[in-house]
Amino acid sequence: MSCRRRWVLPLILLCALCLFVAVLPFGHSAWAQTAKDGRLGASVAARFGAEISTEELREILTAGSAPVLDVRSEKEYSIAHIPGSINIYEKETDAIMRRFPDKLARIVIYCNGPYCHKVKRVGEQLVAKGYTDVLRYQLGMPV
Repeated sequence: MSCRRRWVLPLILLCALCLFVAVLPFGHSAWAQTAKDGRLGASVAARFGAEISTEELREILTAGSAPVLDVRSEKEYSIAHIPGSINIYEKETDAIMRRFPDKLARIVIYCNGPYCHKVKRVGEQLVAKGYTDVLRYQLGMPV
């Protein structure tokens, strides 16, 4: 019996460690969510490329609180796009800056879905140019 009891505490500690490691990425996401909500400041959210949910995108579109940019090609946009979005191709970052010169204003960008890296590239370029509240809708057009 004493042999079994000796293994109980180490087993519990090992299980706790495994659980902590498994939950760690979600903790980071929660921190990024907090940053995105503005509780840690918009510049933190921009640096982490804050991702928004479909519900958050709907709220932004309904309220008209931020421009939603489709960074896909003009042809892709003409085939289908999120109603209310504006098409500015990913390589036209200067056009985004001319149209939306306020670097503190919120901008939402999207493209072709979870595996499309255009939003990440455009977001990084905008942040590098001083924009502080760039959000991305990573689920993109398919959703």
